[in-house]
Amino acid sequence: MTTPCCHKGWLPFDLEIVAEDSSVMSFRRVVFAVGQFVETNFPDLRNEQKDRTMKLLLADDSGTMRTIQKRCLLKLGLAETDITEAEDGQQALTQFEGGTFDVVLSDWNMPNMDGLTFLQKVREINKDVPFIMITTEAERARVVTAIQAGVTDYLVKPFTPDDLRAKLEKWVAAPV
Repeated sequence: MTTPCCHKGWLPFDLEIVAEDSSVMSFRRVVFAVGQFVETNFPDLRNEQKDRTMKLLLADDSGTMRTIQKRCLLKLGLAETDITEAEDGQQALTQFEGGTFDVVLSDWNMPNMDGLTFLQKVREINKDVPFIMITTEAERARVVTAIQAGVTDYLVKPFTPDDLRAKLEKWVAAPV
């Protein structure tokens, strides 16, 4: 039996229930409210995604930076066909609207539509897809602005493949 959490406010976490027959039912981001259980029917997609690769949208105006990031992603085991590239936020938004992605990696400073505006547009469409801002913008005010806009995580350039792997493993259910 599950007992509601007694903390003030909302508390999200993963929940796993093991039945008497040893079958397991997993739920991601189950939310407990004060004194009550909010039921959800969100199965853990990690088990379903083990047989497929991660679909990733990579937005950066620098072809060199996209190449570097793509090489890191390929070294991490992603297939080239699972990486969709965009040269700016507008192109990335068009790609996002026309596809299904497990994660978005975006630069902040891009022409036509910057990464922050792109993030805001993505959040209007999908509030759950992990969105990782990869940028040289490390000022506290910029990070706070990105968090307020709904960024999932932040990675400051330059970074190592291990840094990128850690961010992806933290937020994406598909194998990296």
